[in-house]
Amino acid sequence: MLLKKILFPILILLMLTLSSCYLPTNYWLETTIDKNGEYKMRFRGYLVSLPYYKKLRNKEFKSNEEHLTFHKREMKELYNNDPYMKRMIYAKNGYFWIDWSVKDNILKHHYVAVINRNNRFATLGYYLNKNITKFTMNSLSYKQLLKLKQAGIVMQGKVIIKTNAKVLEQNAMKITKGKDNWVTYEWVQHQLEDSPPKDPKSDPPKKIEPKKIKETPTPFIIFDIKK
Repeated sequence: MLLKKILFPILILLMLTLSSCYLPTNYWLETTIDKNGEYKMRFRGYLVSLPYYKKLRNKEFKSNEEHLTFHKREMKELYNNDPYMKRMIYAKNGYFWIDWSVKDNILKHHYVAVINRNNRFATLGYYLNKNITKFTMNSLSYKQLLKLKQAGIVMQGKVIIKTNAKVLEQNAMKITKGKDNWVTYEWVQHQLEDSPPKDPKSDPPKKIEPKKIKETPTPFIIFDIKK
């Protein structure tokens, strides 16, 4: 009962302060973009619905029918509102396994947001006024991460960007040079100690238990890709 009293205000506060009620938790985001603007992006991992998670943890559903109605609505909102959603599986406790991908040219269509329903979790855009292409991500504050951890939700992920374009600015945690001017930039987001993110492939990974969280930089990279 005490845990329930603690979790309820934490989750309400998070839903009010965060820009989205859907959060990526254990994920792998990979982008390949060439100097001509051709790109491929793929996100694989868990997405947790904070309202769904709260209702289940606090046992707010009065009947199976009410639960099923809410569940169908969540599935519909997540899957139908995003044309790049390739696969979605409900795991449990408000967690959804997502396989999302897109292939396009950023100079033709100037903007793409990873998982539209998640209020621009990550974006790739061509900015005409500055004549540059930029990849950015939204990030949570350390206080928000700790509040999520208190509620039993831990965020961690890996971001990989491969490009042969000229890079003007970036804050990658690891840089690897390859053949034919291709370079790989990597970030680990909110890494858990002794539990680095692994490629989830096509199957949902095992649930990650809350541990100590490391502060990590919010990924961004600016490319010299322009018309």
